[in-house]
Amino acid sequence: AQSTSLKKIKGPDNLRKFRLNNVKIQDLVAEGTIVKKGDYVGRLDPSSVNEQILDAQLNLENAESKYTQQQLDTTLSLKQERNSIKDLRFSMEETRLELKQSIYEPPATIKKLEIKLEKSKRDLREKLENYKIKKRQANAKMVEVGTQVSKIRKNLNNLQELLKSFTIFSDGNGMITYDKNWDGSKKKVGSDISPWNPTIASLPDLTKMESKTYANEVDIRKIQKDLPVKVG
Repeated sequence: AQSTSLKKIKGPDNLRKFRLNNVKIQDLVAEGTIVKKGDYVGRLDPSSVNEQILDAQLNLENAESKYTQQQLDTTLSLKQERNSIKDLRFSMEETRLELKQSIYEPPATIKKLEIKLEKSKRDLREKLENYKIKKRQANAKMVEVGTQVSKIRKNLNNLQELLKSFTIFSDGNGMITYDKNWDGSKKKVGSDISPWNPTIASLPDLTKMESKTYANEVDIRKIQKDLPVKVG
């Protein structure tokens, strides 16, 4: 006899997303166990997910270290550029002062100071432009390494959520029956579940049952619709 209607209790349905083709059933309540909604049903082997979590944690540590180093490098590099600009401005002020005080100096001396000041102005414009470029490059690099950190952290969080779903609870009331593999054998502890069929057990509706039996071919002609049947 079997139920004509049943509810499947499934493991995670996103195994393919995490490149998990087959996962073993590590624990499963006995067939025939009466469960209520929210009761423990079974657990999948977490070893494959734990390996990915460990890799993701190491990758996250490396990415965060790289982010911190990039931050320090950027801060130091831009600080050096700002100091260089500050020094050049200070030098220009000194040259302006010299020029102001050189009105009684020979024309050649005055010309030399004017050329020096003009060159400093060009250098300052160039340094300010370079500083803008370096700042944009630094910001782009920070965004790049920051995005990598966020991507790895998100993957780690997803893996940790997946691990939680490896402990499976009933989503209804009823009596546990074991699910079957493609070859008809029952799924039990040690069996694999695949991304295409993550069911580990079923809850049959015991109010809707059918009984399958076989009759001798000699008696087939005697069987008619609505004949009384004794089931033993």
